Amino acid sequence: MWEEDPFEKFFKAFFELNKGFMEPYKRETKISREVREPLMDVVDEGDKIRVTVELPGVKKENIDIDVKPRMLSIKAKASKKTKKEEKNYYFAERSAEMFSRTTTLPAEVIPEKTSATYNNGILEIILKKKEPTKKKRGTVKIKVK
Repeated sequence: MWEEDPFEKFFKAFFELNKGFMEPYKRETKISREVREPLMDVVDEGDKIRVTVELPGVKKENIDIDVKPRMLSIKAKASKKTKKEEKNYYFAERSAEMFSRTTTLPAEVIPEKTSATYNNGILEIILKKKEPTKKKRGTVKIKVK
């Protein structure tokens, strides 16, 4: 007969003993809330940094952008309604989705010279760099060993 792994036995016993531990802290809610990190592209363009962020279903007035010399924070909220009607049955549900993303910037920027546009779920932020990156001239070939 095959014997159970001792580590597996330990974890089963641990979770069995503690399975009710978090029950008093759980809350059931009618509103579903989820916070997620939106997809983001950060591109260094020499004198500026271009950041593109996907924020589907968000209204531009629900976007909050904070800029520090080496840090960018974005928070946004999207809400939606679902209605379902069938014979003798009616169902309506609201949900809110929160987006939050903070990133360290690849160079120091001037926060006051930041601009942002939002169109069709895509947020584009242009951050003016404090000291532009000098472009390197020529191509260097690297031999793989």
